[in-house]
Amino acid sequence: MDRSGTLKAKWLVVDDDPAVLDLLQVFLAGTGAGIVTAGCGREALERLAEGPVDVVLTDRNMPGVDGDALLREIRAKWPMTDVVMMTGEATVKAAVEAMRLGAADYLEKPIDLQAALGIFQRVESHRRLRQERDRLRAEVALRDLTQVITANLHMADLPSRIADLITRVFEVPEITLHYTGTGEGDDALLWRSASRSHGGTLSEDERLLAVESGAQGDFLQRRLAGRWVLCLPLMVNAQSRGSLLLARDPRERDFDTDQLELLRIMGSQVSIALENAHLYALATRQMRGTQKLAEVGRRLNASLDMEETLVEVHAGLSALVPSDYSVVVLLDRTQECLHLDLSGLRAPSPELLALIMESVRVRVGRINDAAFRFTTEQPNLRTDAPGEERVTQLQHVSWAPLSDSQGSLGLLGVFRLAGGAFLTREQESVMLLSSAAASALQNSLLYTSMRRMHLETIQVLSKAIDEKDHYTHGHSAQVGGIAIKLARRVGIQSAEELEEIHLGGLMHDLGKIGIRDAVLNKPGRLTSEEYDHIKTHPLVGAEILRRAPHLQPLVAFVRHHHEQWNGGGYPDGLQGEEIPLKVRILTIADTFHAMASDRIYRTGMPVEEILGYLREQGGRLFDPHLVEAFLDCWQRGLITMDDINYEPLAVQRAG
Repeated sequence: MDRSGTLKAKWLVVDDDPAVLDLLQVFLAGTGAGIVTAGCGREALERLAEGPVDVVLTDRNMPGVDGDALLREIRAKWPMTDVVMMTGEATVKAAVEAMRLGAADYLEKPIDLQAALGIFQRVESHRRLRQERDRLRAEVALRDLTQVITANLHMADLPSRIADLITRVFEVPEITLHYTGTGEGDDALLWRSASRSHGGTLSEDERLLAVESGAQGDFLQRRLAGRWVLCLPLMVNAQSRGSLLLARDPRERDFDTDQLELLRIMGSQVSIALENAHLYALATRQMRGTQKLAEVGRRLNASLDMEETLVEVHAGLSALVPSDYSVVVLLDRTQECLHLDLSGLRAPSPELLALIMESVRVRVGRINDAAFRFTTEQPNLRTDAPGEERVTQLQHVSWAPLSDSQGSLGLLGVFRLAGGAFLTREQESVMLLSSAAASALQNSLLYTSMRRMHLETIQVLSKAIDEKDHYTHGHSAQVGGIAIKLARRVGIQSAEELEEIHLGGLMHDLGKIGIRDAVLNKPGRLTSEEYDHIKTHPLVGAEILRRAPHLQPLVAFVRHHHEQWNGGGYPDGLQGEEIPLKVRILTIADTFHAMASDRIYRTGMPVEEILGYLREQGGRLFDPHLVEAFLDCWQRGLITMDDINYEPLAVQRAG
């Protein structure tokens, strides 16, 4: 019977009986099968280690490594290899045991060659069906890969999904996706399936293999760390953009031609997918960077207060450029350091601070130590950050000038103690932010200058009031101080509102400038006409302020500080909450100070009498809730008679 071409696989025949080996070798040779023989189980393992085979035909009963032990070893190390078990125990139990251990089929001894051929053909037929199934599975996976890469542009998800698909198709234990990209900082380990994680770097051997494979533009395989690693370069426009590394046990079967071709096709699709995902990520990053910069610019322009602007500059630097410390250096027009503001997550060690200050000195010259300020986002962190005391030089620094149309305002700087140097795009972000920051800081400087002149104007007017009425010298400033304490007690904490109350205290009696001296300093009781003249001072003061737009927030204090809760006050007869809260606060402070102070026509009243009067008039002349708050301040010692001698030069800003 012509048996040629009936079998096509590579067979390893294992038996400790030479006669059986010779018989099967001659028989299988006539079928066209490839044949390797071994006289025992240990020798069979050596043959398998030399190179994979398709089917192992082994005797079950052998000395040393018997058929069962050989079968277990094959299933563990060469799972794609089929095993046919031979035994002289022609029992159902023996057949079941062999199949349970993973044998593809079972052959009885003595061997009936005609029956054996049928078994061999069935085993190879099952192998071909399995291979066809694998081929179909590969096609399905290729279709799935196409769906994945066309539907997913996010670099965070794409690598793991690609790796899972390739693992499923090629049944390898480890896949690594590495992307080099084209831009600075693009080199990244996207996915390593062994750890199911991204990040880190390739080993030096893997990197060299990837570089060599990329240079050749084709597969390279090398043994690394006890594994066979197949490297496929990911090519885009004839340039390597990364690599796909498949690691496997060296005893596993080599990839056949069909598998390599499929892998090449999938690699081409993966290359394009990763490039598209990278471009999408780049566009998204640029868009988000633009949005962040716009938001930073909006926040920078939201306030004219210098301290708030500096906080926003540091916050903007932190949002745009990851760093450990940021510094803002403001210079005067002589280019001497006017202000140095350092910010970071923790206070720097003395050694690190000295390096930072020296880096600043190199660029701006002398630094006025009094101008230095450090702010920390987390002040409870200890100051000796691990490793900072070992820093001997600042390796990663990026500077940008703060400039306006009139010249240099100063510098922006960011410092990074660990990690890589600042990327070009990060340095560009610092430059872009410096432009917006320069404008905001210049506005803050102008606002600070105008505010200083504003305060000086108010102080001059307040002094004019004091000069007009020598006996109440300091009254306005002291009323403002008492009003601030009461305001804080009822929940007003913002520096702007407290400052407004303080300035209202300074200015509330401005209208007395228009009162005749003879009436203002009369030691005796006033006539009705004189009292009516005194009552004109709120309107006189409001009219003076009406001509100064920057003083408009103070008009209410000047005009309404003699209004009463029950509507019986003047000049407008406002009642209840028609009177602004801050004015109602000032009215109580004004009343307390006036009653406690010595005047030309009387001495100050006893404090118990004053407190009793306030309590009695709560709900009539004064806001009852504010009266209770004032009495609470007195009881807790927040307001005392010492406040009668209080004469601040500037408002106490909220801490």
